[in-house]
This record gives sequence, structure tokens and C-alpha cells, in this order.
Amino acid sequence: MTIAGAFFGISASNSSWKVAVVGLMPIVGFWLLDSYYLRQERLFRKLYDDVRNPTVPTDLFAMNVQPYLAVVPWKRVIWSHTMVNFYGILAIVNVLLITAIAIHVAR
Repeated sequence: MTIAGAFFGISASNSSWKVAVVGLMPIVGFWLLDSYYLRQERLFRKLYDDVRNPTVPTDLFAMNVQPYLAVVPWKRVIWSHTMVNFYGILAIVNVLLITAIAIHVAR
């Protein structure tokens, strides 16, 4: 958020839509990185649920999340409420800033 704010400020003060477009890259990059770790957390939570359930045959000390990859798809994690509410709002603000600067420069 700090990096995005810095790009917002620089692009707004210089009226440079190119800087605002570059500011979109860290938002998308951190969105994907944060989604990766959220997916890993959900995969291990599924594994933990099976380990604590005595009716499911699971090796107690296995850290293999391969059987749960289909249960927790990337698309669902990337578009989860947590990710969209944080990174989606930042991306929308950035696109609005790009549009406003492009309109201002075109005049």
C-alpha cells in the first residue's frame, strides 16, 4: 500500500499517466503474492482438518497438500473477498487516477 501510495503521489504531482500505469504493477504483483500465501494457508487448514478427524486415514506427520489442490483453486483465492476488498480497491483507484491524468493531459 505504501508503494502504491508513492506512485499515486508522484503520478498526481507530475501529471504522468505512465507513472500511474507503472504503479499498477506492484498492486498486481502483491495481489498475486498475497493470494499465493492465502492459498497455502487454506491448503494446510484442509490438511489439518483431515489429520484431526480420526475417520480420515492420513499420515499424522505428512505435510503433503497435493490431495487438496483441487479443493482450493487459485481463482477462488484471488477473487476472495479479502483480496478484492484490499487490492481491488487499490487497482480501481489507480485506474481512475490514470484516466483522470490522461484526460487532464489531453486538454
